[in-house]
Amino acid sequence: MKLEILFDKDNRPYQKITLDNKSMLKGNYTKVIYSTMDGNACHGMSFSLGKEYVAFTDDSNWITGYCGGTQLIWDNFDFSKEFLKSIRALSPNKQIN
Repeated sequence: MKLEILFDKDNRPYQKITLDNKSMLKGNYTKVIYSTMDGNACHGMSFSLGKEYVAFTDDSNWITGYCGGTQLIWDNFDFSKEFLKSIRALSPNKQIN
C-alpha cells in the first residue's frame, strides 16, 4: 500500500491510498481509493501502512468511513475475524490474487 497526503482546492487534506489488493470482495476492482481527513469518522479515516482493511467506497472511490462499514482488521480480535468472514460470505465476487 502507498499513502499520499493531498489537498483539495480549499486546502483540506485527504489521503490517496494505492492498494496492494490481496482480494476484492465486491464491486469494481480499483487500486486507488480516497479518504477525507477532516476528523469526522463518518466521512473518512486515516489509513496506516502494513495494516489490513475492509474498505467500502462510493462510485467515486471515496471511502464511506467507519459509519459506512470501513474498518481496520485486527488479527487478535475475534470481532474483526467474524466481520471479515461475514463480508466474504456475502460477497458475490471471487477472490482476486
